[in-house]
Amino acid sequence: MRGKAKALIRSIDYLSKWNLPLKNSINSIIISYNTHGNISKGLKLFVKYKLPQLQYKNPQVQILTFKNRSPVPNITLYHEDGRKWTIDAEFTSTEDIVKQLDTIARKDSKTLFLEEQAEISQHNVANFGDARRGHFCMCEIPGQVPCPAKVKLSEKFRKKPWMEKGQ
Repeated sequence: MRGKAKALIRSIDYLSKWNLPLKNSINSIIISYNTHGNISKGLKLFVKYKLPQLQYKNPQVQILTFKNRSPVPNITLYHEDGRKWTIDAEFTSTEDIVKQLDTIARKDSKTLFLEEQAEISQHNVANFGDARRGHFCMCEIPGQVPCPAKVKLSEKFRKKPWMEKGQ
């Protein structure tokens, strides 16, 4: 029974549920908590259940966890320009930690919209099948065998080994 809970936490469905895209300026997060006592119970549960989801959605952010290194449990967010934000997690529930991270570190909706539009508008030469996005047929891409509907294929391309005479 022990392995089933970990398998559930590591499944793609579970990892995709919580969507917290972090700001681009955040490059690392350090989480310090204690394993003994109730002082960091909420942060321990956050590390167990929410941290894998945060890592899955933000692979560009380095996340470090320290156990029993600090007397006060906290989360420190480091920015590219040297700034740092510290969230105090002493006697704080997991829900409160999630709310604080959501208000402090979430990308704004305008940035998310612009990134989504940029991703949609990317032109990829390999996209074919829709004339608006690129080529309608693979044969229209330079270097490919011409389409049999437009140009009759040579004997070399039409002949199959099992069609040869004498066998």
